Amino acid sequence: MTEQPGTSPAQPEGATPGVPAPPEQPKSRGAGKQLLYSLLGIAVVVAIGFVVRVIIAEATGDLSTAGVGDCIDNKEDINDVRVVGCDSEEAFWEVVSVQKDVTKDDFDTVAFEELCPTVTDEEASAIWYGEERVTGFGKGDVYCVVPLSSSS
Repeated sequence: MTEQPGTSPAQPEGATPGVPAPPEQPKSRGAGKQLLYSLLGIAVVVAIGFVVRVIIAEATGDLSTAGVGDCIDNKEDINDVRVVGCDSEEAFWEVVSVQKDVTKDDFDTVAFEELCPTVTDEEASAIWYGEERVTGFGKGDVYCVVPLSSSS
């Protein structure tokens, strides 16, 4: 091996004598890890959004949070109906069963006895609450309710 004057085997070819070589660039993580971190970030944002939505629904008494044993008020517009304390003066209905994922069409055409088979109170009613879309209604939940005065 022949050496050129002014260079040493430790210096890369073309390097200035007496000046240290620049540090090696760190190796990139790779596309797989970057994709994983991006997806993880998106999942965290979606989870936070879901938690915020649930907290807001609970805090506002949104009907979608009602379960068996909860009481709701009696508003003309279904979008104004809220979960309230059963000892509240606003309490009118008590939820006695909930049927999930019912289409609005089914709610409008199926007999009450099929929607709320365990409810025998003659003053009972059913409330459909779901998503209205531009193309029609999506699925929603049916809340089978009885007047609070008759549930005692």
